Amino acid sequence: MHFRPGCRHEVRCCEVEPVRGGGSSTSRRSPEPSRPLFSPTMQRALEQALDRADYVIESALQRPPKRKSSSSGEPTLHEKLYDIYVEECGKEPEVTEALTSNANLLEKLVQRESLPCLVVNLYPGREGYSLMLRGKNGSCSEPIRLSYEKGGIAGIPGRRRAASCSGGFPGESPN
Repeated sequence: MHFRPGCRHEVRCCEVEPVRGGGSSTSRRSPEPSRPLFSPTMQRALEQALDRADYVIESALQRPPKRKSSSSGEPTLHEKLYDIYVEECGKEPEVTEALTSNANLLEKLVQRESLPCLVVNLYPGREGYSLMLRGKNGSCSEPIRLSYEKGGIAGIPGRRRAASCSGGFPGESPN
């Protein structure tokens, strides 16, 4: 077990016996053991619990390392998400937040960066789904309705028109 001097979670098992005389109900350390405070099984369980608590505390105190700057100058989405994660880990947790301050990082990135979003609406049964782009300024493209069975993004007739709204699909040359 790893004890750090002065820590509040330090527990040592000792023998106690009541102080005789004086009418006080206090206890003192006995120079010669009379009976153990904890059974050996309980002592092992306490040591394991303290080891686990030390591990959890040390893990919680570790902060993720700062990332290195991107070579292209503009950080990638992954780098931006990582920066938000590091920032959220550095905040003091509030009682209402519990341990969820570094959750929903993508949502926080979209709110912060006001990035364009792909909006997907799912319809019940065989009614299919629709796709729409929402721009940085909040304007939306015309929704494209698709069926669940066939089609997909690659097979839709208005693909070029939808691609021009977002600046093109990856690997595709502009019109």
